[in-house]
Amino acid sequence: MSATRPRCTGEPSAAAAVDCLRNLRRKTATELSSLGELLSQLSRLDEAVAAHERASRLRPTARRLQLLGEAHAAAGALDRATQTLSLAIRLAPTASAPYATLGYAHGRRERFVESRAAFAGAVALAPADAASYYGLGLTLRYTGEAARSVGALRAALRAAPTHGAAHFELGI
Repeated sequence: MSATRPRCTGEPSAAAAVDCLRNLRRKTATELSSLGELLSQLSRLDEAVAAHERASRLRPTARRLQLLGEAHAAAGALDRATQTLSLAIRLAPTASAPYATLGYAHGRRERFVESRAAFAGAVALAPADAASYYGLGLTLRYTGEAARSVGALRAALRAAPTHGAAHFELGI
């Protein structure tokens, strides 16, 4: 008799998928990460943080720490978010996503110099990422660098011509 893992069948809703993953007796780090992502989508942020923390303890990777940092930021735990994202960057210095999320977390804390540096790192690593250009543009505006802000927001539109928030910020 082989020990197979139970499978969820059909196309479950996010809530049903959460129940399915919770019913597994021993969860792998991958399953815990998936559970955390689903819980984040359902705005069950405390549970999402807990799932991502368990996944990161079982098998720490830059991606798992990125997800944990995002969950901390969404839950408003900005100090924890910046610490976790900084660790993700140390593990994978060429991944742009942790830099971008770190930029948003610093921005929410009104630490705009750090936010600008993080977004600049994200843009350097992923020059086609409209969201990073948008974040950089907002941060530059908050630091009084209006001309550079417009340039970054225009770069966001070059990367994603339908980026509504960039259109709004530019007044077009």
